Order: sequence, then structure tokens, then C-alpha cells
Amino acid sequence: MSELLEKDRVLSPVLCYSKKKTFEVIATAASKKVGISTINLLKMLNERESMGSTYIGNGFVMPHAIIPDDTTETAIMLILDKPICYNVEDNAFADIFLAFFLHESTATEHAGDLEIISRDLSDSIKVKQLRFMKNISTQVHGAVTRYFESVLKDGTKK
Repeated sequence: MSELLEKDRVLSPVLCYSKKKTFEVIATAASKKVGISTINLLKMLNERESMGSTYIGNGFVMPHAIIPDDTTETAIMLILDKPICYNVEDNAFADIFLAFFLHESTATEHAGDLEIISRDLSDSIKVKQLRFMKNISTQVHGAVTRYFESVLKDGTKK
């Protein structure tokens, strides 16, 4: 999974005031890499979100979309300058987004890995560490990719 998150796909800190704008920033950042228009990626993210919230907890969100097999998979890490209201019903605020754009086969193959990542990154201490580094995107990238490798290695032992 760490190979999906390239240095230029870590955006931090980003100023957004709404979930809509945050998804637009994510879709725009992924568009050229994936090879799908921003509008279509945004539509995919919103369709997935309409099936159920991708809010994990402690300000962490993991939006994702299944993309066609003839496109390029990627991940986008977005750390907002200030939290936004993500889910009004639950009074959930979010400021850390890890978005995946995966082929269906990859999503199925790595479903366990994604579950481990989402469960582990819902930990308030890990989320605080990312917030602390938010002004230095290269540090965020290094920390997250090392984290992926570590947690997924440990997760396969369980």
C-alpha cells in the first residue's frame, strides 16, 4: 500500500471549509495520476460516501473509490489546517484524510490491510502525531509510508 502514496500526493496543510471542498481537492490531486477527470473522481467519492460514511474516528477519514482496471491506482493524504464538520448527524469533525483510488481486484485483495490501517489510524495518539507534522509534507509522507509497512507487517502476524 505504501507504493500508492507518492510524495507529491501528500498535501499538508490544506485550507478547506467543507467536506465538499475537501473532496474536490482530493479528486483534483488524484485526477492526473489516475487518468480520470476530477468531476468523475468526485462523483465516485460521493457515490461511495452515500453508501455510508468513511469517517473512522478521532478526526480521521478514509474515503475511497473503485476505479477501472485500465487506470492508475493512487492514494492521497490530505491534512487540513483546521478540522471541518464531516458528518452533521454524528457531530464528527475531521482534518486528516487518506483517500484511496483502487482497482476492484486490489481493493478486494487488500481489504484486510485497509481494515488494519483504518483501525490503527483511528488511534488518537497516531492522529495527533500526523497533526504535529502537518506543516512538513515530506515528513508526513515518510512517516505514513513507514507506518504502512510496519503495521501491515505486524498485522499479518495476528
